[in-house]
Amino acid sequence: MGVWGGPRDPDVAGGVQAIDGLPGGVLAVNLFGDRDAWAGEPGMTFLTREAARMLCAGLEISFWHEEDAEGPAYSGPKHWHVYDIVALSPAPDGVGLY
Repeated sequence: MGVWGGPRDPDVAGGVQAIDGLPGGVLAVNLFGDRDAWAGEPGMTFLTREAARMLCAGLEISFWHEEDAEGPAYSGPKHWHVYDIVALSPAPDGVGLY
């Protein structure tokens, strides 16, 4: 899943803020990196590593994987640069999903 709508799309930051405000909430996302072959396509958002980490500020990152490699796509081979992230919103002891 990529982030659609541009870097100021409220779905990008708003989704993270919603999880941050939900004690024990879980954020699981796949974001395009700035070195992806599609970088620069209109209507899509591509983030640097620092920008992706900043989106998770205030959350506990429990999983982070960055892929920056050639691979298959529906349209044929392409360069993929994606971040797979799972982050948790801090919760008081005994509250939340985990």
